[in-house]
Amino acid sequence: MANNITMKTDGDIAKAVNQVLLAYGLQVNEEIDKAIDKTCKEAVKELKKNSEAHGWRQYARTWTYQKQKGKNNGKGTIYNSKHGALTHLLENGHVKVLWGRSTGERVAGIPHIAPVNDKIAQELPKTIEDALRK
Repeated sequence: MANNITMKTDGDIAKAVNQVLLAYGLQVNEEIDKAIDKTCKEAVKELKKNSEAHGWRQYARTWTYQKQKGKNNGKGTIYNSKHGALTHLLENGHVKVLWGRSTGERVAGIPHIAPVNDKIAQELPKTIEDALRK
């Protein structure tokens, strides 16, 4: 029965397989981008909520994210657009300064970014898996 199959050239089969794989790859990239976008939005909401809970209203309002330029590279950056340097001090604590001099005391940090980061690290692979199973 296999003798009844005729092919024009081996190149035609290779082209067809290549087209199918290329279309699948583009679809996978699109689903990954959607999953990253969804996860970044959720992380920003969580960061705003955590920051607001500590009374940092202006700081909380400026959390945002940006997808990296270029299509389908699968990257996103979550950041505080106006108070970027403050994030480290609030998260990790700092030395107290009074009138330009260190008092020797230390202000304790309030971890509000690390819990969100850990949550994202666990959720993103699951979100991508679910998207690819559809």
